[in-house]
Amino acid sequence: MTEERPAQGRTALGIVGWTVAAVVATGVGVAALSAIGAGITESVIRPLSQSEVQGRLAAAAAAGNADDPGGPGAPPATSDGPSESPSPPSEPTSPAEDVSPPSPELIETDGGMVTARCGDADDVLLVTQTPAQGFSVDIEREDDDDEPVGAVTVQFESEELDVEVLLSCSGGVLSHRTSIDD
Repeated sequence: MTEERPAQGRTALGIVGWTVAAVVATGVGVAALSAIGAGITESVIRPLSQSEVQGRLAAAAAAGNADDPGGPGAPPATSDGPSESPSPPSEPTSPAEDVSPPSPELIETDGGMVTARCGDADDVLLVTQTPAQGFSVDIEREDDDDEPVGAVTVQFESEELDVEVLLSCSGGVLSHRTSIDD
């Protein structure tokens, strides 16, 4: 029986140690939450009054637009009632030469995909040409008198199928003709 006492003493000491550790950990957690404050445990957000909103807007406008108090983002000087909506800004005018190029057009075929657009002088500009799986791609500029100047032929070839896409531009408008050979 004398040998069991040290084992009982260690068990009791272990229980007391775990209890003290749990109490200390709980105390540290409570202290941390108290130190952080109401941001986690309470909701302290309150809406601003109309006068507080106007005061903050006026302060921001004065800080950001000191040279131009009536500039964009500036609040009305004093307003107790509804205000009129400002007129929408006019669209900027640009010179006729500042025209952006036409957006590319995607042409999908059984042999693959071609993305192209018209360039200056009605030349066809190829953006991408992606063959479908099992196909290869071949590109030729047309020098034939029967085809429009600046036309391009994209040919997708596989063991079973040949797909030919003839691309041309007229007046800045892209057109295409697809032919399939078995």
